[in-house]
Amino acid sequence: MARAILIVLDSVGCGGAEDAKAYRDEGADTLGHIAEACADGRGDREGLRRGPLRLPRLEALGLGQAMKASTSRAPPGFALPEPRGQWGFGVETSRGKDTPSGHWELAGTPVDFDWGYFPETIPAFPGDLTDVLIAEGKLAGILANRHASGTADSVLQIAAHEQAFGLDRLYDLCRIARRLCDPLNIGRVIARPFVGASAKDFVRTANRKDFAVSPPDGNLLQRAARAGRAVVSIGKIGDIFAHRDTGVERKGKSNDGNVALLIDALRTTADGGLIFVNLVDFDTEWGHRRDVPGYAACLEAFDARLGAIEAAMRRRRSRRADRPALKPRRRCRDDRGQTRPAGRTAWDRLGRMRTVIARSEATRRSRATSAALRAPRLLRHSPSGRTGVFRRPVARNDDDGAAWAA
Repeated sequence: MARAILIVLDSVGCGGAEDAKAYRDEGADTLGHIAEACADGRGDREGLRRGPLRLPRLEALGLGQAMKASTSRAPPGFALPEPRGQWGFGVETSRGKDTPSGHWELAGTPVDFDWGYFPETIPAFPGDLTDVLIAEGKLAGILANRHASGTADSVLQIAAHEQAFGLDRLYDLCRIARRLCDPLNIGRVIARPFVGASAKDFVRTANRKDFAVSPPDGNLLQRAARAGRAVVSIGKIGDIFAHRDTGVERKGKSNDGNVALLIDALRTTADGGLIFVNLVDFDTEWGHRRDVPGYAACLEAFDARLGAIEAAMRRRRSRRADRPALKPRRRCRDDRGQTRPAGRTAWDRLGRMRTVIARSEATRRSRATSAALRAPRLLRHSPSGRTGVFRRPVARNDDDGAAWAA
């Protein structure tokens, strides 16, 4: 039995969501805008990168086709070759454009309620909240008390110097804030530690920590864990799902570090397991800063690492091919309590999910299968204009979402 791998490229979206206007994001198209900027020279930076956006491995898997289908225009610099992977785009149904909404929906449990938000005023936070936070946290006071990150997330962020204030103290303070934010239905409280001697050289550390509300029941992680399957959560997945049913949690200091953890997990995770990865550098390092060259270079660096991911998958498959597979066909009980042949339960169907990389291996073996997977039914919409809940989508379709695969 294969493993399922779900990779989220944080903030990497193609096209705008239907409710973009509600978040003042009309015209959002992160990937398309990055490609356009690189094509006309705005993505050049000495010593970093130059020229059109080059994502040959992602393009070969169908990314350019997904971008074109989502926006109705061909992205500049993409040759749009015959894809060797299954591709498509999904229309988000959750309310909100924040991290938990997107990740929870990717895991099969869309957000059908409204998050709480703080007003864009100064001060932004209610006085009774900050008064209790100061008292319980034994603080002399707080700074800022305003919107600063440029996002529309349901979030309260607390930044403090990792050495002068203390990392454990910051985490404890965020736990207090999490409790105070629960009645307001705020999605996350985020600890933002930094170091440096002055404002001129302050820099965030890798010790960010998110304190999220618990995800809805029935999500993919929960179903995998309760079915006794191995679960590996890499990056901030553990935080996003409030450490519920997240299995073995591992966190690198960068995209590259988390990709290395993914490759290691491919070597060690048992058959039938789920590996869920978030790569956040796109958003935190480049997206919030509107840094086009940095963002483009980050995309190209991930594309280059896809070769190593594919190689790790092939190595695992070749080892399995050497094992005998002599066993009787067993029967099992499905979600409705009915007995049927193994391999037909809801989880077994989900267990056959792959990243677009894994799908590419299947489609390479059969052009006919590849053609079928690219058929229009992949992008079929309901009369309401929304897709079903992740029947076949491959790329999330809003600017604060993710390029992802299932």
